[in-house]
Amino acid sequence: GATSPTDDRDGTITRHPVAQPPSAQLGRALPAPFAAVVEQVPPTFSAARVSGQRAYKLARRGTPVDLESRPVRIDRLECRRYEFPWLEVEVACGKGTYIRALARDVGQALDCGACVQRLIRTAVGPFRLAETLPWDADAETARKHVRPLLAAVEHLPRLTLSAEMLWRLRHGQKPVSPPDLAGWVAVLDDDGQLSVLAEARVAERQLVPRMVFQSDS
Repeated sequence: GATSPTDDRDGTITRHPVAQPPSAQLGRALPAPFAAVVEQVPPTFSAARVSGQRAYKLARRGTPVDLESRPVRIDRLECRRYEFPWLEVEVACGKGTYIRALARDVGQALDCGACVQRLIRTAVGPFRLAETLPWDADAETARKHVRPLLAAVEHLPRLTLSAEMLWRLRHGQKPVSPPDLAGWVAVLDDDGQLSVLAEARVAERQLVPRMVFQSDS
């Protein structure tokens, strides 16, 4: 029942009178086509680039912004609560997905308009909102809750290399990759610490360093 130029409540809200609140239409709009990989046009007020410039900077100057659609991954979209005009959904998605654009597209599919009223990021990878600390936590408490680097990539296969092989990888060389590895790999040192994020290339049988972490020594 409302839209805004920014696709959220921070923009100027325009109300759209709705003769009949969506009901059965809502069930059809949410599951499809919003599933798996979909084409999504980023919001006009976003960090997406247009001819090398940020879209939001152009939009703020009043310059017309023409953004192209791009593929994004929506793994799950679940309706948690619906009481017109409020719709609460829970979304699991891949990087680059704009929830504001998702709200906009749902509103267009229902022919009534929609924008984001409230957005909460509940998880990023293995990190959950329930496990976070408040901003005013003291330094000692914060240090006790610091997690190792490896926790951020626990979904990746792990490979422990000898000191010599790890030195070569850390200095830009491309040692031979095990035949059973493909894609991104978390490379550990002898102490089990994350040292390098590498790409295992099957065709070349090589480990290519992508991100090297500073060691304590």
